[in-house]
Amino acid sequence: MLQRSTLWLGGATTAILLLGSLNNGTPGDAQFQARLLPSNLRKTVPVVSIPADDIAYGTTVPADTHVIIHIPEDVTRITRSVLFGRKGFDVRYWGYCYSEEQDDNSVLQRKGVPGRMFLSEKERAIRKAEATPKPQPVRVQIQTALRNTAQSSSARKSVIQHTMEVFYAGDVCYVMTEAPLPIGADYDGDGLNTQLETTYGTNPNPPQEDGSLDGRDTDEDGLPDAIEIFSWHSNPLLRDTDGDGLIDGLEDQNFNGRLDSKETEDRDGDGALYPGDTNPLERDSDKDGLCDGYCVVRFGRGAALRGEDRNLNGIVDEGEMDPRTEDTDGDGILDEVEYLNCIEEEGSESC
Repeated sequence: MLQRSTLWLGGATTAILLLGSLNNGTPGDAQFQARLLPSNLRKTVPVVSIPADDIAYGTTVPADTHVIIHIPEDVTRITRSVLFGRKGFDVRYWGYCYSEEQDDNSVLQRKGVPGRMFLSEKERAIRKAEATPKPQPVRVQIQTALRNTAQSSSARKSVIQHTMEVFYAGDVCYVMTEAPLPIGADYDGDGLNTQLETTYGTNPNPPQEDGSLDGRDTDEDGLPDAIEIFSWHSNPLLRDTDGDGLIDGLEDQNFNGRLDSKETEDRDGDGALYPGDTNPLERDSDKDGLCDGYCVVRFGRGAALRGEDRNLNGIVDEGEMDPRTEDTDGDGILDEVEYLNCIEEEGSESC
């Protein structure tokens, strides 16, 4: 369906005139559908309108449907990626928007799509691939070059392009998608829209005046919910996803959502070297047999508390082993072996 709609978009976009007077966002009568769609499509593709309140609380854009969305008035701005649940790389969708204050006459006089155009990353990639010339004989290349030169500038300007990345309060937009899209506002600014917050059970609310209940980091481990879900794939409701004793935010200390190795430069200009990250999804990042923090390790029929960062502060203090390397002191003996030798010689309390 989306492929057919995409082809139709390329050849008949001038026929779609989504006017400012949309009956206050309550379409469904014959007059509205006549304004929205050319006659040959009115009976073949359903039309759905999603009001601002539904987007505020989160909902789903249905597939293979002409959808009208209304951005809530209390949403100052929201990026396309967040609005549509970061599905752009996986799903083909496209659409266009215009402000409710826009004059209807200017919409009618505009060539092509009546508004600012947006396309998902996947849609743009497919269009780019389709537009890439295939190898041709030299004679055909010359003929093609002459034909392109003869084209008018207005014809070249009619090519549909992605021009919109940010949506604003009061925007009214048309959307067509090949698969359902989670759509919603992002009141806490964590990069998750309200529909995804509901899906994952995270807190969608901005911080209170006293700083409590900050929805940007539901489990209060230091990592924003969106980074946990989209970058680490860790649990935004659990402070210590891998159970190694270190909260997730201490394992990714610069909160960038990727596993940074130990570096020698001073990132913050404070004279301290960035130590690198441990993996919030693995209890033993360096595979030396010891937990990154301090946790129960089972062996045979027994179990014992073992770990490298025993005080769980994310720093390699004096007397501790580094959870980022299997041989902290570089003497060729694994940290676990040194740890066991220490227990045998001096007892577990001193190791």
